[in-house]
Amino acid sequence: MNLTPRQHEMVAIAAALANELAPRVDANDRTGRFPIENYADLHTSGYLRQIVPAEYGGAGANLFETVLMQERLAQGDGATAMAANMTMHLIGRVREVGNWPAPLFEAICRDVAEHGALINGAAS
Repeated sequence: MNLTPRQHEMVAIAAALANELAPRVDANDRTGRFPIENYADLHTSGYLRQIVPAEYGGAGANLFETVLMQERLAQGDGATAMAANMTMHLIGRVREVGNWPAPLFEAICRDVAEHGALINGAAS
């Protein structure tokens, strides 16, 4: 598959993170331990920021790029990839549909990009 330089860079972020997380998986699964450090690593690696629109501090990854990244991250830790997917799916979907008030979407995106916020869903 021919990837663009940008896509190679995104997959490289996912690969480095996957390699960092993989050694923890077995011990965490066997003990039922919640791997809180994995979520800090999602942020510090810049992984979560990839889905955030550029105007809010991210890279604005599209669906294909997100799938590439998620596929590679899941090779290291499927559970962490699933948790990241919740945030990435929500941000991507809201960006696509535009059904949230712009100031709210911006605030959430900036929190994801700047602080590694994770969000699963929102309803009112």
